[in-house]
Amino acid sequence: GPPAVPRTAFPGSSPGSCSFVVEIVPDCGPGSYDLIDEKCNCPSDKQGRRCEADTCCYEMTPTTTRGHPQEEITVSWSRPKKSGHNSDIIGLFKHDAADFSAPFAFQFADGGDTDGGSITLSLPPVEETFALHYVSSDGWTSRHEGPNVFVTLPCDPADCSGHGVCIQGKCTCSSGWGGSKCSVTVPSSLQLAVESPGA
Repeated sequence: GPPAVPRTAFPGSSPGSCSFVVEIVPDCGPGSYDLIDEKCNCPSDKQGRRCEADTCCYEMTPTTTRGHPQEEITVSWSRPKKSGHNSDIIGLFKHDAADFSAPFAFQFADGGDTDGGSITLSLPPVEETFALHYVSSDGWTSRHEGPNVFVTLPCDPADCSGHGVCIQGKCTCSSGWGGSKCSVTVPSSLQLAVESPGA
């Protein structure tokens, strides 16, 4: 806690008179000093021995930012000290969302007695760009937007046989390749030979 509180005793001016003690309390900035516990009590947005530091910041770190429907990602998170509730959520919302009351996937930000932890989210069954948000259960407002998470439909095979790209779950083949897996060679030009009867 803060340094010990200096105490100065002033004796009475005459024999038998009382003495008194003056306590000098430390500056707790925006907080208040607790004489019993001899420490600063800080407001929710401050921390430190003298409430000198901000209780910053919300953080969310997913294990990956790309995946396919129903795959799971783990998100490590933290919130400012003494901020938020275990009923707050961390969720996936459409990247341009303005309403945070209906996530595509979510878990409670329940850190127990701490202000952090990790959650697991199942990616939604739709190809879309999502954003992670820490959402306060008090008014369903976003307190922090994390990184985007890109969900794509998978192709079979995932690399389109090395001869194409996967777009919305279908292989789009490079020139000279065809088929649903881009595994069939397609001639670049077709020459027709026309034979006349009797020639």
